Amino acid sequence: MGGQSHSYVLKGEDRVIWQGETKIVDFLDAPGFCMLETKGDFSVLGKEHTVGIGFRIDNAKSEFMHPMGLALQNGYKKHGFEVVYLADARERLSDDGQMLELYALWTDFVADAHGQDVPDAPDLDPEHLSTIHVVGLTTYNSHEVGPFSVEILSIVGLE
Repeated sequence: MGGQSHSYVLKGEDRVIWQGETKIVDFLDAPGFCMLETKGDFSVLGKEHTVGIGFRIDNAKSEFMHPMGLALQNGYKKHGFEVVYLADARERLSDDGQMLELYALWTDFVADAHGQDVPDAPDLDPEHLSTIHVVGLTTYNSHEVGPFSVEILSIVGLE
């Protein structure tokens, strides 16, 4: 969309490393953003026992803006565009401080289509969770510029 922000993904032995830099979008005079999207079958998230989703990251090796955002897509469309469900990531540090979980409850997510709320989008209930095919992280929620690095150890359904 005209910005200079960029990111890339490296696959490590036991992790995915997402690095990049957000920059000012000149014509908006506002921070740009980067988004990591992971596609696949996430139907396990639709099980009735899950209450949310979490990205477990290596806390010692990750530096990023706060808050990060979490993003989901389940195929619901509005005016021909797929709706993205977005939430500010909550943060939970492990007892030893080595792992940070960026997570959100299903009720934290708000449906969005090109920056506009979609209040008539279906709730993220078990039926609509079972069709999730994209999960992601985004720097959009921080509204900051600068370099970032996130080392993702796993993506989990929260029980």
